[in-house]
Amino acid sequence: MRNPGVLAFLALFLTACDDPSPSVGTPLSVPLVTRDAVQAGTVTVSNSPSSLRLDIVAQDGWTLEKVRAAAGTSLALLPQTEQGQPLTEQFPLRSKIESMTSVHFSVPLIVEPGTELVIAVYADVRDKSKATEQDCGMEPAWGAGTPFPKKPDAMYFTYVVQASAPPPTTAGKWRTQTQDQWGGAASPGDAPSYLAAHFAAAFPGGVTIGMGSNSATFTNASAVLTFLPQAGPPFPLLGFSVDPVTLDNSLAGETLALALNVGFDNFDSSFGSSATPLATLMVADPSSPLFGHPVNEILDMANQTLGGFAPPFAPPPDVLMMTIQRINQNFRDGLVDEGFLGAP
Repeated sequence: MRNPGVLAFLALFLTACDDPSPSVGTPLSVPLVTRDAVQAGTVTVSNSPSSLRLDIVAQDGWTLEKVRAAAGTSLALLPQTEQGQPLTEQFPLRSKIESMTSVHFSVPLIVEPGTELVIAVYADVRDKSKATEQDCGMEPAWGAGTPFPKKPDAMYFTYVVQASAPPPTTAGKWRTQTQDQWGGAASPGDAPSYLAAHFAAAFPGGVTIGMGSNSATFTNASAVLTFLPQAGPPFPLLGFSVDPVTLDNSLAGETLALALNVGFDNFDSSFGSSATPLATLMVADPSSPLFGHPVNEILDMANQTLGGFAPPFAPPPDVLMMTIQRINQNFRDGLVDEGFLGAP
């Protein structure tokens, strides 16, 4: 008996979706290629908050004679034989008009942002320069990706459902300082003076980065000022330390700076004027691997990574470090807004 969950997911593609709202995030485009690896067109996937969209466009000199498409949350959900050969005539999305230069599909979206979809797009394409040949220039083409297990010239690709970008913020409502500024670099915010005046009250137990036996605790403002800024390859901490002078670890430096920014924002209402905590703002750059993730979650992710317990969905340490660096730069001195963060 077929899995009813498979039927439920595939059934959504049988209903057209008239959704005028714009797409969100970053679309994905793959070439539509023939069995000879000639590009006959392009397949673009995008989504709005409520619909999934497929746009298949032929290259100049080509036409689309038949288009079939299917998608699911795993390869097993795509119509195929038990041996793994795709059954294109059972693909739920089908074009009804031939000799077209473009085909558009839009269907209801019933999965959450961040869900990875497996998509297969098949088309009979015609090379108009070969229209006088016996096959009239017709040949099969697929959206380029990974070959099906038992049919190498048939392919599928993956697409991650995009989230809506958080609303833009306004400069002056929040404040951040970079690790260089917390470490003594001159700036209008005079971060070292603020650090000296408020550290003990904001962090009575000190600030700890990392986790458990792989962590570092800073007990006073002077220790922070000595430690920051940090350079060097980002990697998990090795052992426990108190007020280290250096760890030669850029991720440690950026994480400490972010902990200070979040901690002072929570402690002092005058650090930033917004009633919305800095910790709840989300990454608003669709190109970031942590798009849509809140600042407090990214700080937790950094501490877990430094502690050697990185969650499976965390990006590599260097990518995480650069993400935190952009967060720390986003509202420098409360005077700028670089647009990397958005309101929840």
